[in-house]
Amino acid sequence: MKIEMYLPTTLEPESFPINIRESCCFMLELIYCKWRQRKNRKDQFVQIKCDYARKPMGRKKWSPTIKYLVEQKIITVDRNFIPDKKCYGYRLEPSHRRFRRIEVKAPKIAKFRSENCATEHKRWSKVHHWLSDSVQQLEIDAEAAEQIIKYLKPKKKRRKRDLSTHEYRDLLRAQVVQIGEGIQKLDKYGRIHSPLTSLPKNLRQFVTYKGEHLVQYDIKNSQPLFLGILSLSYYGGSNATKTRMRQREFKEESKLKYNTRRTETEGREKHQVYTTAENAKSIRNTAINTKSNPFNIPEDVFRYIDLCESGKLYERLGEPEKRKRTKRLLMVWLNEDPMNCYSNPVGTKFREFYPSVANLVDDLKFDQYQRLAWTLQHREASFVIGQVATRIMREHPECPIFTIHDAVLTAPQFPKYVEGIMHEEFLKIGFRPKLDLERLSPQPKNKNKRRHQKSTANC
Repeated sequence: MKIEMYLPTTLEPESFPINIRESCCFMLELIYCKWRQRKNRKDQFVQIKCDYARKPMGRKKWSPTIKYLVEQKIITVDRNFIPDKKCYGYRLEPSHRRFRRIEVKAPKIAKFRSENCATEHKRWSKVHHWLSDSVQQLEIDAEAAEQIIKYLKPKKKRRKRDLSTHEYRDLLRAQVVQIGEGIQKLDKYGRIHSPLTSLPKNLRQFVTYKGEHLVQYDIKNSQPLFLGILSLSYYGGSNATKTRMRQREFKEESKLKYNTRRTETEGREKHQVYTTAENAKSIRNTAINTKSNPFNIPEDVFRYIDLCESGKLYERLGEPEKRKRTKRLLMVWLNEDPMNCYSNPVGTKFREFYPSVANLVDDLKFDQYQRLAWTLQHREASFVIGQVATRIMREHPECPIFTIHDAVLTAPQFPKYVEGIMHEEFLKIGFRPKLDLERLSPQPKNKNKRRHQKSTANC
């Protein structure tokens, strides 16, 4: 049985000994995948558990495989093992760090993959399979992308180690090769991770669906807007609702459900996400229609939501010309440990303008600062995938959509339909945010632009 695997461009499957050919391919792909996900240390060593790596190849082939790869100077092993703390580390040699996807005859690895996929797909619903089928039909112009990649440089990361320019470009090339693989992971918060979600924005212009470039709809101020939904439910709900929101845990479920529709029978407790959206809708509609505030919602919460709907929150908290910086500082204040962002100027302004919303942020981050980010991600996924994608799958299954967290991408003949669905689904929960439309197609280069600017300046 032949399957597609990732192997270095400098090696061919036939170059490995026959008895360990399959295990060598599996080990190289495993090291490459760990490196691609940036799970390596500063010295480039990737930690791999022996028990996991031995499953498809067997214990007898493990030692000969590692010995052969080391002798051929394909990988290096650090031999630093600490029981219950650290596994052996494996590193690809610099001359073998460029990979490509080829077909390899590997029946044992194919069986191992199918078993792992079956376990992962138990958590999937129909909409996940439908989205994965669409992602598998994506293609990318690798040659055009290479012309951009060779000029890109990595950005500094606070939590992860900094990549060198060469490593970063190799990582981008690996992501380009992955396009068309389908959904890779479904996290416990409901978000989908595919090769498209990790692809840098300036490379998405080369991605096509059946030869056509994509169109992207982005929700303006999406994370702050969903924080407004939580604020309405928090201040308009009972003490029990507040306690559930402060103590909510996210665990790996056997079957992930967004529960955005009223399918529960009487007597059963509704899902927290659905209750949050319904509470937000009823509370806000009551306040708008009757011009009263029977739920005693703080006035700054309504001002905050109106600003998020207009898409001008970042301009309110900072200078309009420094919008990107303001957005980055606000995301740091919302998602990071409070002890690390006490001097955040945007967080200080936010607390001054919207004290009630800031108090909610403090309450949800009290004993576990990640809880707020998890809740917002789950609410965002419940809307984009559980509401928008599910409805499109039922009403218009031939309309392809691709999600990048809060953004929805589609083919160029369906943008009006997707925009209408997104607006209608937002109206169901009582909100009217703005959507940004962007056509992801390569912009033609104007060779005379620079010459024209010079001549204009001389005049």
